[in-house]
Amino acid sequence: MFGSELTVADAFFAPVASRFRTYSIELAEREREYCEPLLSHPAVGEYVNEAKSETWVLAHNEFSID
Repeated sequence: MFGSELTVADAFFAPVASRFRTYSIELAEREREYCEPLLSHPAVGEYVNEAKSETWVLAHNEFSID
């Protein structure tokens, strides 16, 4: 991460790191060394859980991959 504690930069990049994982994008070792601890941080886990509990949907942002 950008320091010993989460920073604004980490908060900015957490969704990007999540997308790398979601889309199974293979990362180089240096990028993995940043993304893995970031995504396993309790604050990021809380962010993910809160996002999963959202009930509203913006139909224009939804799509199907078939």
